[in-house]
Amino acid sequence: MSTAHDSPDSTGAGFLERHRRATATGGLMLLVLLGVLLGAAVGALLVRLLHLLIETVTGMA
Repeated sequence: MSTAHDSPDSTGAGFLERHRRATATGGLMLLVLLGVLLGAAVGALLVRLLHLLIETVTGMA
């Protein structure tokens, strides 16, 4: 199967282009995954702090 980025001769330029694109895609997916995990951790921390604040306020009343 041939794509527009494949080299017509056997210089390997098509392989390098596919490898570069796959590496960039993998890096982007890793960044997205780290962002989701960081967001979940920050969200859990905020919920915990909010719960603690509500307990403190209702305990003072």
